[in-house]
Amino acid sequence: MIGVITAVASERDAVLGRMQDVKAHTLHNIEFYEGSIGNTRCITAMSGVGKVNAARCTQLMVDRFRPDRVVNIGSAGALHPDLNVGDVIISTACVQHDVDLTAFGLEKGAFDESESRFIQADAAFMKQCQKAMAQVIDGAYQILTGPIATGDQFNDSLEHKVQLYEEFGAYCNEMEGAAVAQVCAMCEIPFVIIRSISDKPDDQSSVAMYENFKQLAAERCAEFLVRLVAVLENQDKG
Repeated sequence: MIGVITAVASERDAVLGRMQDVKAHTLHNIEFYEGSIGNTRCITAMSGVGKVNAARCTQLMVDRFRPDRVVNIGSAGALHPDLNVGDVIISTACVQHDVDLTAFGLEKGAFDESESRFIQADAAFMKQCQKAMAQVIDGAYQILTGPIATGDQFNDSLEHKVQLYEEFGAYCNEMEGAAVAQVCAMCEIPFVIIRSISDKPDDQSSVAMYENFKQLAAERCAEFLVRLVAVLENQDKG
């Protein structure tokens, strides 16, 4: 079973639109929808915005439904200068950019001196994502792999976006991915974060761009999820 976590309704509905035989379960006021994409069982839920909501939803999903893998999909703001609205990023690693224990001699994003500040995606799962990427032939947008930065803030500052790119090398920033990743890593469940760009650093308001392109971002992520499921099914047949 694949677990799919989204933050907002447009992202959840894009996933549900690609699922069959859906039935709902309510757990601590979160609606979990069980169904299938292709021949693969899936469980999806809308966590709500932010790291605490994302972590709570992930742990509930893991405890109740025991997914073999977890995917977090949604929108993100571009940090990498070559990204455009609609491009898709697959996480190689995640970092919580708003964690700051530098007063204790730690790097930004690090919780402990014995551990990296980056939570690495599962290598085997990443290879499967790359196979799915290779099947997407669409000159309208790019699909790239790279680090993703997460924090409890909607970033509308060009200066801050540049800082995040220089400090972490992150391709994009959003508000849930690293929290999902941290719970999955602790529970030893492979994860990947899939983000489509809804806004980018320029003279426009990021809020306005997000409102204009959030549906496009949701549909791009959901479509990639379908392709990823097909890759996993073909591998199982082999």
